[in-house]
Amino acid sequence: MSIERTSFVEKLSTDRRIEILVADPDPAVGTMVRDILQSHSESWQVETATDGREALDAVSNRSFDVAILNTALPNLNRAEVLGAARRRQIPTKVVFLAENDNLQLAVRAVKEGAQAILGKPIDAGDLVSAVRESIRNRYSSPQALAGRLDAYLKEHVSNPSLSRGDLCRHFRISPGYVTKLFREFFKTTFRRRRAYHRVEKAKKLMSSGRVPLYAIAAQCGFKTQSRLTEAFRLLEGIPPRTYQETMASDNPNG
Repeated sequence: MSIERTSFVEKLSTDRRIEILVADPDPAVGTMVRDILQSHSESWQVETATDGREALDAVSNRSFDVAILNTALPNLNRAEVLGAARRRQIPTKVVFLAENDNLQLAVRAVKEGAQAILGKPIDAGDLVSAVRESIRNRYSSPQALAGRLDAYLKEHVSNPSLSRGDLCRHFRISPGYVTKLFREFFKTTFRRRRAYHRVEKAKKLMSSGRVPLYAIAAQCGFKTQSRLTEAFRLLEGIPPRTYQETMASDNPNG
């Protein structure tokens, strides 16, 4: 692994907690893998499961960064777990554990979307390397993480109580790192970026017809119409009513 890749994973691990799921029908294996990973980094938090159904429920209910799955899980097999996770758009990266070195199984696992496949007995170095590479692939770079933050912000901007803390909890990163990413990649603060997305949504609603401004404010996450007016003036240089009237005059059928 290159120095650049190593430094990125180490930096990410200092800014947030990395959550890892280990699913193996043998509890002793799960405990061993957990001990190896948690001894590698204090920020790597490992949970264990013993069957496919339990593993799928875990990744569906929590935002695990990496899931290490035995290829022979009971209840739901590896393909069923991976397929269900893909349909639910769960971003968790998957590493498979195989009982023996099986090339055909490795090829199928990669086609199914696995990041890596590890044979047993488990080599601690290979295990840590696979997890580190999976973390790197999930987040790719600070720029990719910034894009994920912004997409989440845009998607949830209608929530009037949406805060920087919500992003911190969802992505499990520190408030300072959120601030840094918005400043570095969007040249602004979290609050201004939130206002930008709210105003952009308001502009779309104004373009679609004569919706009352108080209703637009509520749909865009502004607690009051005056908050909408304040943000709109700041970002667009005109009050929202003027913008709305201009859009109406440009669209006589609206």
